[in-house]
Amino acid sequence: MNEISNWIFKYCKKNKMQSLVVGISGGIDSALVSTLCAETMMPTFVLSMPILQNSEQLCRADNHAKWLLAKYKNVTYLQKDLTSVFNQFTTCLDEVEKNALSLANSRSRLRMIMLYQIASILGLVSLQNTATEVLTFHL
Repeated sequence: MNEISNWIFKYCKKNKMQSLVVGISGGIDSALVSTLCAETMMPTFVLSMPILQNSEQLCRADNHAKWLLAKYKNVTYLQKDLTSVFNQFTTCLDEVEKNALSLANSRSRLRMIMLYQIASILGLVSLQNTATEVLTFHL
Protein backbone atom coordinates (compact mmCIF):
# COMPACT_ATOMS: atom_id res chain seq x y z
CA MET A 1 0.00 0.00 0.00
CA ASN A 2 2.89 2.32 0.72
CA GLU A 3 4.15 2.18 -2.86
CA ILE A 4 0.80 3.19 -4.29
CA SER A 5 0.28 6.00 -1.78
CA ASN A 6 3.80 7.25 -2.46
CA TRP A 7 3.11 7.19 -6.20
CA ILE A 8 -0.10 9.21 -5.68
CA PHE A 9 1.78 11.72 -3.50
CA LYS A 10 4.62 12.14 -6.04
CA TYR A 11 2.15 12.47 -8.92
CA CYS A 12 0.27 15.22 -7.07
CA LYS A 13 3.42 17.12 -6.15
CA LYS A 14 4.79 16.85 -9.69
CA ASN A 15 1.52 18.27 -11.04
CA LYS A 16 1.20 20.92 -8.32
CA MET A 17 -2.00 19.47 -6.85
CA GLN A 18 -2.87 20.46 -3.33
CA SER A 19 -5.49 17.89 -2.32
CA LEU A 20 -7.38 14.72 -3.22
CA VAL A 21 -11.12 14.24 -3.70
CA VAL A 22 -12.58 10.73 -3.60
CA GLY A 23 -16.15 9.52 -3.94
CA ILE A 24 -17.09 6.82 -1.45
CA SER A 25 -20.02 4.48 -1.95
CA GLY A 26 -19.76 1.88 0.78
CA GLY A 27 -18.05 -0.54 -1.61
CA ILE A 28 -14.58 -2.05 -1.42
CA ASP A 29 -13.18 -0.10 -4.40
CA SER A 30 -13.91 3.32 -2.95
CA ALA A 31 -12.80 2.19 0.53
CA LEU A 32 -9.43 1.11 -0.86
CA VAL A 33 -8.89 4.21 -3.00
CA SER A 34 -9.91 6.60 -0.22
CA THR A 35 -7.55 4.84 2.20
CA LEU A 36 -4.68 5.00 -0.30
CA CYS A 37 -5.33 8.72 -0.76
CA ALA A 38 -5.50 9.32 3.00
CA GLU A 39 -2.19 7.48 3.39
CA THR A 40 -0.49 10.20 1.31
CA MET A 41 -1.09 12.60 4.23
CA MET A 42 -2.25 15.21 1.71
CA PRO A 43 -5.59 16.91 2.40
CA THR A 44 -8.11 14.25 1.35
CA PHE A 45 -11.80 14.97 0.90
CA VAL A 46 -14.05 11.91 0.90
CA LEU A 47 -17.45 12.55 -0.61
CA SER A 48 -20.58 10.46 -0.09
CA MET A 49 -23.22 11.14 -2.76
CA PRO A 50 -26.25 8.93 -2.20
CA ILE A 51 -28.97 8.70 -4.84
CA LEU A 52 -31.84 6.46 -3.75
CA GLN A 53 -29.12 4.59 -1.87
CA ASN A 54 -29.59 1.28 -0.11
CA SER A 55 -29.36 2.09 3.61
CA GLU A 56 -26.77 -0.67 4.13
CA GLN A 57 -24.46 0.86 1.52
CA LEU A 58 -24.94 4.32 2.96
CA CYS A 59 -24.15 3.01 6.44
CA ARG A 60 -20.96 1.32 5.16
CA ALA A 61 -19.85 4.55 3.45
CA ASP A 62 -20.54 6.55 6.61
CA ASN A 63 -18.72 4.03 8.82
CA HIS A 64 -15.73 4.02 6.48
CA ALA A 65 -15.62 7.82 6.49
CA LYS A 66 -15.74 7.83 10.30
CA TRP A 67 -12.90 5.29 10.38
CA LEU A 68 -10.84 7.48 8.04
CA LEU A 69 -11.54 10.57 10.16
CA ALA A 70 -10.41 8.77 13.31
CA LYS A 71 -7.25 7.37 11.73
CA TYR A 72 -6.09 10.27 9.50
CA LYS A 73 -5.97 13.94 10.47
CA ASN A 74 -5.82 14.98 6.79
CA VAL A 75 -9.31 13.65 5.92
CA THR A 76 -12.47 15.73 5.56
CA TYR A 77 -15.85 14.05 5.06
CA LEU A 78 -18.44 15.69 2.79
CA GLN A 79 -21.98 14.47 2.20
CA LYS A 80 -24.09 15.54 -0.77
CA ASP A 81 -27.44 13.78 -1.11
CA LEU A 82 -28.26 13.88 -4.81
CA THR A 83 -31.60 12.05 -4.57
CA SER A 84 -33.74 15.14 -5.14
CA VAL A 85 -31.63 16.22 -8.13
CA PHE A 86 -31.95 12.74 -9.65
CA ASN A 87 -35.69 12.60 -9.01
CA GLN A 88 -36.12 15.96 -10.74
CA PHE A 89 -34.08 14.69 -13.69
CA THR A 90 -36.33 11.64 -14.11
CA THR A 91 -39.41 13.85 -14.41
CA CYS A 92 -38.05 14.90 -17.82
CA LEU A 93 -38.05 11.32 -19.10
CA ASP A 94 -40.79 9.32 -20.78
CA GLU A 95 -41.56 5.92 -19.23
CA VAL A 96 -39.75 4.13 -22.06
CA GLU A 97 -36.61 6.16 -21.24
CA LYS A 98 -36.59 5.01 -17.61
CA ASN A 99 -34.95 1.61 -17.91
CA ALA A 100 -32.80 0.39 -15.02
CA LEU A 101 -29.47 0.33 -16.86
CA SER A 102 -29.73 3.84 -18.29
CA LEU A 103 -30.88 5.23 -14.93
CA ALA A 104 -27.95 3.56 -13.15
CA ASN A 105 -25.63 5.19 -15.69
CA SER A 106 -27.31 8.56 -15.12
CA ARG A 107 -26.76 8.23 -11.36
CA SER A 108 -23.05 7.58 -12.00
CA ARG A 109 -22.79 10.64 -14.27
CA LEU A 110 -24.55 12.84 -11.70
CA ARG A 111 -22.04 11.72 -9.05
CA MET A 112 -19.21 12.41 -11.50
CA ILE A 113 -20.48 15.96 -12.03
CA MET A 114 -20.52 16.54 -8.26
CA LEU A 115 -16.98 15.13 -7.90
CA TYR A 116 -15.71 17.43 -10.63
CA GLN A 117 -17.49 20.41 -9.07
CA ILE A 118 -15.85 19.82 -5.69
CA ALA A 119 -12.50 18.83 -7.21
CA SER A 120 -12.34 21.96 -9.36
CA ILE A 121 -12.10 23.89 -6.11
CA LEU A 122 -10.08 21.46 -3.99
CA GLY A 123 -7.63 19.51 -6.14
CA LEU A 124 -7.50 16.07 -7.69
CA VAL A 125 -10.44 13.75 -8.26
CA SER A 126 -10.06 9.99 -8.06
CA LEU A 127 -12.90 8.01 -9.61
CA GLN A 128 -13.25 4.29 -9.29
CA ASN A 129 -15.69 1.58 -10.19
CA THR A 130 -15.62 -2.16 -10.51
CA ALA A 131 -15.50 -2.13 -14.29
CA THR A 132 -12.49 0.13 -14.74
CA GLU A 133 -10.41 -0.46 -11.61
CA VAL A 134 -9.06 3.01 -10.74
CA LEU A 135 -9.07 6.07 -12.98
CA THR A 136 -7.37 9.25 -11.87
CA PHE A 137 -8.04 12.52 -13.61
CA HIS A 138 -5.97 15.68 -13.34
CA LEU A 139 -8.10 18.79 -13.53
